[in-house]
Amino acid sequence: MIELHKIGFLVDQLRQTVVLFEELYGSKETVATLNRTSVQSFSLIRSALLYEIIMRISSLLDPAETMGSDNLTFDRLLVRMDESVQSELRNFFLCNKDESTKDELTSKISLLESFKCEIIELHALYKQTNLKKYRNKLGAHLDVDFVLGKKQLDVKIDFQSLSEILNKMIAIIAKAGSLYNGQDKDQFLHRKTKMPDTAGGKLLIQKLKSV
Repeated sequence: MIELHKIGFLVDQLRQTVVLFEELYGSKETVATLNRTSVQSFSLIRSALLYEIIMRISSLLDPAETMGSDNLTFDRLLVRMDESVQSELRNFFLCNKDESTKDELTSKISLLESFKCEIIELHALYKQTNLKKYRNKLGAHLDVDFVLGKKQLDVKIDFQSLSEILNKMIAIIAKAGSLYNGQDKDQFLHRKTKMPDTAGGKLLIQKLKSV
């Protein structure tokens, strides 16, 4: 399923971006190093990384469909997984009454229910951060009151919260791999579940310190 491959790729990119953001801007020491080098440049980079993180996570958690157009999201992934299992069920009742196939389908139905619960948990984690409000008020649109500072956004953007969301996404992709019968199944089942150790930010800070 090409959608599963693409979502996996986007989440891997996001994980690298979040780690890079943390490496560059996660402490007063690293920020001081960047500011000594070029305040304006690294301020722009910070804004660009933050925007990418917020908008990409939010877009992956959009509804499966908006105004008649399909979205590449985790909700769409759930729809596709459900369609796949339902198709296997229909084929079983029409063509195949083998007991081993029945047991396999029973296991997949249970896995699908677990998959649905994981999606609900993912949306709950996203809701806790208030990233959706940021996306709607300052990302996709520019709300005058928020832009001018008349209203404040209570947004939770920290490494732990973002890591929880992204690790949940990876767990869901792995579970989707268990439901998926296509080529490269193992790529989904055996993905690394931990955040990357580095995205090059630490090395950059070291080099800037030596200049």
